[in-house]
Amino acid sequence: MADIEEHVAELRGKLARFAVFRSIQSSDEASGPDDEAVNERIHQSLEDTAATALASEMAYHEAFLRKPATAKQDLKAETDQQPQYGATG
Repeated sequence: MADIEEHVAELRGKLARFAVFRSIQSSDEASGPDDEAVNERIHQSLEDTAATALASEMAYHEAFLRKPATAKQDLKAETDQQPQYGATG
């Protein structure tokens, strides 16, 4: 997850530098709303990527934490189903 966050942060920085460069480059020209829309879509894609990675990591950890509890329950169920020898009843 840390790797993905680092890459997303790096891409955000590159996007910000690109936006500044683009605004300087097109200072003589009228900057169209298309440029802003593209930048916004790229930014949103980066946010979506980071959110997806976070959700994926959280799901992995949740499944990892549940696994020992489930294994313990399965073992108890197997033990409960075995015949009890020498039990008085």
